[in-house]
Amino acid sequence: MDATDAVGQSLTADHHRHRHELQREFAVMILYVSIVLLATLAALPADYGDAAAGGDEPSLVVIVWSTSIGLALAHWFAFVVGAAGFRAGKLHRHEWELATAHVAGAVIVALSTTIPIVVTDEISDVRAAAFAPAVFIGFAGYRVARSAGRSAGASLVAGVIGLLLGLAVAGAKAFLTGH
Repeated sequence: MDATDAVGQSLTADHHRHRHELQREFAVMILYVSIVLLATLAALPADYGDAAAGGDEPSLVVIVWSTSIGLALAHWFAFVVGAAGFRAGKLHRHEWELATAHVAGAVIVALSTTIPIVVTDEISDVRAAAFAPAVFIGFAGYRVARSAGRSAGASLVAGVIGLLLGLAVAGAKAFLTGH
């Protein structure tokens, strides 16, 4: 193997690692936003849609998007400031791509949570909205198990356990915030 081949293989390996890192960060943000969004929804009364429709309360869609995007922006800010601190105030393309993956993950969760709100009646908005983040958490557990070489059945069990753990974390967060 000559030096040109070695450099080409190294660049390909670096590209593969970077792409894997972007996918991982995208998935981590989806999980993070899903858990926090579940906790936020758990803190709302089940009939919140009716209450918001007739008063000064923000709509459930506004709560979903402001929570999701607010978390992504807070994470992005901390990520960029932290990265800049290690790079003498300069950010590389790599950091911007990671920050974009974080925001994209939050947008996916917000959009997926908005759809059930829009297609259901107002009385069940909160319960319908909680469905999407719960599915993301369960799917993540399933996907991790499949990636580890588990069977479909064992992975399904892992997905259910991931879903239950995600719901427990969301419930604990809602409880600790006093709601």
